[in-house]
Amino acid sequence: MRKTATSLKTNSRQIFLLEANMKSETTKSLFQAGNIISAAVMITVNALANLLPIAGRRTGEISDLIPNLFVPAGITFSIWGPIYILITMFIIFQARDLFSKEKKDMPFLSGINWLLIINFIANACWIISWHYLQTALSVCFMIIILGTLIAAYQRLGIGTSKAPMSETICVRIPVSVYLGWICVATIANITAFLVTIGWDTAGLGEVFWTVALIIVAACIALAALVLRKDMALGLVVIWALAGIFIKRTSPGMPAVPEVSFTALISLLVVGAGMVFTLIRILSGRRQKSA
Repeated sequence: MRKTATSLKTNSRQIFLLEANMKSETTKSLFQAGNIISAAVMITVNALANLLPIAGRRTGEISDLIPNLFVPAGITFSIWGPIYILITMFIIFQARDLFSKEKKDMPFLSGINWLLIINFIANACWIISWHYLQTALSVCFMIIILGTLIAAYQRLGIGTSKAPMSETICVRIPVSVYLGWICVATIANITAFLVTIGWDTAGLGEVFWTVALIIVAACIALAALVLRKDMALGLVVIWALAGIFIKRTSPGMPAVPEVSFTALISLLVVGAGMVFTLIRILSGRRQKSA
């Protein structure tokens, strides 16, 4: 009787573990499929936004319709090309065992959970609201995009935990680059919204607030470099600051020396932070190998 009871308990435990594993694999497959579908929707909507274009306007043209001193040069927005390439790399990497019997361990998927699926859908919704000049609604979607990326960034432990090189390249770097740009884009989006509602800048003037926002963007990059050694995020912010400097110093643009000077100094400071961070990383590796 005891042997029978023990055997039943063992079988019950095996069945429980098998069911738990099947449930885990099903959830993982849902995340993988969800990431593929939502990313495809996002990239398709973004492509159609400029090919059709949606509402008769291209994405970059709308920024010109809402002029403000924080908007960078048009070439700066070309960063979406590398971002989409990196996201595609992530999608392929996370789906590499979706149709295979031999499953791979991908703990980052359970960490990210539904975050990037929500993010990609919000990104597509942002494009539509932006093209139809619904700036208040676009800010709401942008905050969702930013919030989900910050959550994914933290759950992945970027800069605070180790990961295989393949995961670093195909998961962590895409999230870092995407987050770096969205930090800047969120500031620009909120600025555009305030312009559309005729905000009086609290009597401090547009130049003051633009300078303050540039400093905020630089501080975000420096925080990522100091706290997370995140070179990818820092590089994206440098790109954005360079875009602001180029725009403000371009021929035919009104001269605003305070803005261009702040953008340049911020760019150099973040650049110095990148060099310092690189030295820290290399120094750490040498100490480990010694």
